[in-house]
Parts: sequence; structure tokens; C-alpha cells
Amino acid sequence: GGNVRCAQPNAGQLASALGTGRYKVCLRLNGDGTDRERGALSHQEEQEICEQYGAEFVYLNIDQYEPDSYAYERVLDEAQRLLELGQVITHCRNNMHRNGTVVGRYLRSMGYSEDAIIAHNNWQDLATDPGKYARYVNAVFN
Repeated sequence: GGNVRCAQPNAGQLASALGTGRYKVCLRLNGDGTDRERGALSHQEEQEICEQYGAEFVYLNIDQYEPDSYAYERVLDEAQRLLELGQVITHCRNNMHRNGTVVGRYLRSMGYSEDAIIAHNNWQDLATDPGKYARYVNAVFN
């Protein structure tokens, strides 16, 4: 089955997606903190919705590790392993940097070109000047 990527879903959006029966894993890449004021689900709330629909909730914090470290690579490898299994909803807060990294690495492993990944991630500006987001871009292309 296919995967889908998105920004942080609310309870109704997550329940609707899981209710289709097409997704077996929800991969969360964002924390429990600053996005709460936007109505984002806590990890516990998200896990409870996943359990209600028989889906696995997985939280991977790629930001807790230094880029290029062994631990950073292992977390990214685990995300890729899940995507290769399929039927995954993957999200971070805005569906841009963390999710772009995970999805970009997956697409690269599938043979997508750098240009195709940049277009898919809407990273046209980041590709030329990643600035503070270099850790994400470099994880895909270096």
C-alpha cells in the first residue's frame, strides 16, 4: 500500500485517514511542544486515535541528534524502513523540513533524481540556500 505525507493532522483528519483502512502506521516527526497552541494533538492523543483504528503510532525525533551522527542516521534509517513497508502516514508540524528529509531520503532510495525530490518537497529555495535548514537538505543529498 501507498504512503501519504502531511502536516500535523487534527483528530478528525487522523481518524478519517485511519478509518479508510489504508494506513497501518502513523509516523510522527514533530514534538509535543510549540505546535500545541495550533490545536495539534499530543503524542498521547495521537497514539490513542491510532490504537482505536488498529494502527501503530511511531514517534521519531530526528532533531535530538547531531547531523551526520550514528544516532541521526539510525533514526532516519528507521523512518525509511517504515516507508518501505508502506501504508504509512508520515507528518511533522508543517510537512516541510523533517518530513521532507524522511520522504526525500526514501525517494532517493527509489531512484528519484535530485531535481524531482526538490520539486516534490517544494525545496527550490532551500536547495540553493538552506541556511538553518541545512541539516535536513544535507541528510537527503549528501
